[in-house]
Order: sequence, then structure tokens, then C-alpha cells
Amino acid sequence: KALQRSRELHPEAFANCRVDLYITGHDTARYEARVAGAGLSDTVRFHAPLPAREIFPILAQADVVPIFIPSGNKDFLGTKFTELFFLRRPVLHIGETGLVSRTIMENRLGASVQVNELVSLLPRLIAREVVLDVDPSYDLTPHLLEHITDRLLQEVLV
Repeated sequence: KALQRSRELHPEAFANCRVDLYITGHDTARYEARVAGAGLSDTVRFHAPLPAREIFPILAQADVVPIFIPSGNKDFLGTKFTELFFLRRPVLHIGETGLVSRTIMENRLGASVQVNELVSLLPRLIAREVVLDVDPSYDLTPHLLEHITDRLLQEVLV
């Protein structure tokens, strides 16, 4: 619905929009069929998962990196997720409020929305009425492996 609404409200901006989805964990055939049925196949492209060394250079060129976090993981700031911060690209978290959303919002690393809010936000992002900023001064040190290992040693193992 969000992309269809974007196409209706902002056709010129939508013509320059592309959504590349790298979905892991399940078959995408039914999603691809829905996208095709909505006439969005030229805009939404599905890709097989890629290794980190291949996907991160692609993500580094994105205007926005959307990431859906299931509600069961809303408080889990995993390493793959924190690696996105190092790209200094705006992260659009889609999911329930938790540690992930608070980290993004409090540190100006992008935005966080509930799934139902995406229908109104996405057209505004595509039309550049809303621009997601990243704080270039945000200290990424706490997300480095060395820092995490030191913390593990101090708080858990010693």
C-alpha cells in the first residue's frame, strides 16, 4: 500500500525510486507475486541473500536502509544490525518500540516506525518531504568488537 500510495501522490519522484529487498529465511515467491500483481515489479526487486562483504558496499550507497525487526527481537541489537551504523546511512527500523528503535532514535541513526505508519511515511520519504539524517558525530566505539569483548570480560567472565 505504501508504494502504491507513493506512486499516486508523487509519480515523478516514484519514477526514480527503487526498492531492493534481500530477504533471508524463507521463500519470496508469494511476495514477488503480490508485487507483480500490484504492478510494482520495475520498482521492487527481490534478491537472494548476499555475504556481508558483498551486501555492505551495496547498502553503503542506499538513500535509506529499511530493516524489519520482528517483535520478538525488538530488544536485541545484534551485530549484523549494528554493522549498519558504520555505513553512516539512515536506518529505517520497521517494528515495535524497544532497544533497537530507541538506539536509532536517541542517537539520530535514522527513524523507527510501526508497520502501519509506513503507509504515510514512505511517500514522504520518496518525495523527499522527509529526509532521514544520521548524526556524523555519533561515537560508534561501543559497537566495536574490542569494546564488546572488554565489556563481556568485565561484566560476565570476571
